Amino acid sequence: MKSKYLLLASAILLAPACGGEDGPIDGDTVCSANLLTGDLVITEVMANPEGEDEGNEYFEIYNATSAAIDLAGLVLEKSAVDGSKVKEHVMSTTIIEAGQYLALGGVLPEFRAPYIAYGYADALGAMTNSGGQLALRCKETEVDRLIYGEAASGRSQGLDGNISPDHLANDDISNFCDATTEFATDAFGSPGVANEPCTIIDQTTCLDNGSSRDVVNPGVGELVISEFMANPDAVPDAVGEWFEIVATASFDLNGIVAGKVADDPKLNIVDENCITVSAGDRFLFARSEDPLVNGGLPTPDYTFSFSMTNSGASATLFVGTSDTVIDQIAWTGSGTGKSTALDSLLEDAISNDDESNWCDGQTPYGDGDLGTPGTANLPCDTSGMCMDVGGLRPTVAPVIGDVTITEFMANPAAVPDSDGEWFEVHFAQAVDLNGLQLGKIFDPLTVVTTLDEVNCISVPADTYVLFARNPTPDLNAMPPESNGGLPTTNIFLYSAALTNSNSSIFIAIDDAVLDSVSYTSTGTAGDSTQINGMDTCFSTIPYGDGDNGSPGLVNEGCP
Repeated sequence: MKSKYLLLASAILLAPACGGEDGPIDGDTVCSANLLTGDLVITEVMANPEGEDEGNEYFEIYNATSAAIDLAGLVLEKSAVDGSKVKEHVMSTTIIEAGQYLALGGVLPEFRAPYIAYGYADALGAMTNSGGQLALRCKETEVDRLIYGEAASGRSQGLDGNISPDHLANDDISNFCDATTEFATDAFGSPGVANEPCTIIDQTTCLDNGSSRDVVNPGVGELVISEFMANPDAVPDAVGEWFEIVATASFDLNGIVAGKVADDPKLNIVDENCITVSAGDRFLFARSEDPLVNGGLPTPDYTFSFSMTNSGASATLFVGTSDTVIDQIAWTGSGTGKSTALDSLLEDAISNDDESNWCDGQTPYGDGDLGTPGTANLPCDTSGMCMDVGGLRPTVAPVIGDVTITEFMANPAAVPDSDGEWFEVHFAQAVDLNGLQLGKIFDPLTVVTTLDEVNCISVPADTYVLFARNPTPDLNAMPPESNGGLPTTNIFLYSAALTNSNSSIFIAIDDAVLDSVSYTSTGTAGDSTQINGMDTCFSTIPYGDGDNGSPGLVNEGCP
């Protein structure tokens, strides 16, 4: 329901900013940017949080320009509804990207929630629940001013998400409404992301090269939900959730709605120009469009404000028009830090009703979560396959005779065992390492490390590969870490300790051993054991930090 009291009439004469013991901040305060009126727009206000106001009030601004803006020096002003009781704050360096929403909170910066991009502590004091003013000033320019009215408890007042944010649009009371999307417990709003629509618009016409025509709506099943991230790990849910849809026909996106349940849509795509799509086009919807906070997503096509449920009866999602559900899904659970992706071979609105046709995302993106946001999914069964430059292809697996364990260091002296242990394998033919199994007991077979990368790990013929306890030491750590000076290429993690005596090493694929070695002793600490055909000896040639061996190179040979 729209608030009747959100804004006072814009015709009210505004009192000059003159409150506070020391008077207003000098209008010549240096801004990093030369802002014009309307470059920034106040789009949302949370003046009356449920429960404790302190630390939970916020307001949101939008960058209406086509370039990033450094907000350093921007004056934030809060006053009573009649313009009295002015309090101000000068912002420090904060970047707001073009088209980005940014929430500013009355909280210490170190205690701000992830959806609050900037904390101004208590500099502005508490917002008045019965109404007040907020303004933005840069030098002598008033960039925007909002007069807000009586605030409902726990609900922000937001500019209609169907309206492009504008400093004139936010002067009109009819363009605002109370939020209905819960972003935190008992808190409704959309801080830092696009606002929800105040009303759902059933767009029937659009402009095609300047000429009006009827919108072509998709038919049932022609817009398919193909992937979603309900439980990110790299970043909080409030900024890292996303979902993806794919078109299976040509139509217009104008008028499309989305949300958790069909009778309560929270997103509405409205544009005066026709948004025509073709079969195979994909669209990414995200809680935040800022890659610095959303987990490193590619640029989303649209943002949304509702939260996604990890599991249970409310774990649902739909897309449609104002009167038709085009596709909807439900799920019982979602992985942590992993998207839930529809099998790429089954991207249709019938197959995605079956939860068995979905699987965890496998490809890292951005800050390390797994999924393929905005790009084609993988098949759910990728066994025997890997992703190459040209796409998914069968792996080239090694066979017996291609693989030889040629050297191992089970007892280093220059560094601790947990950093310096390694073994070396020679690959005679060009192969992929995907699926290789490594272990130290082969009867019975006990696998401790599997190379289960999605991307192809290819090596050319006649290559020596190292498997090390510490393949990537951090030389910037204090004190610096070291693995004894091993090579940095063709080296992979082996996650188990190498026993100094009476042990074994094996390399296998699909539980079939390709090669193995057994040993009773490793000799003097710091000497690798080299295997040259039928001969075995200890190395005497130093490498790296002073231990002896030839990791990644041809052995020196036994005397």
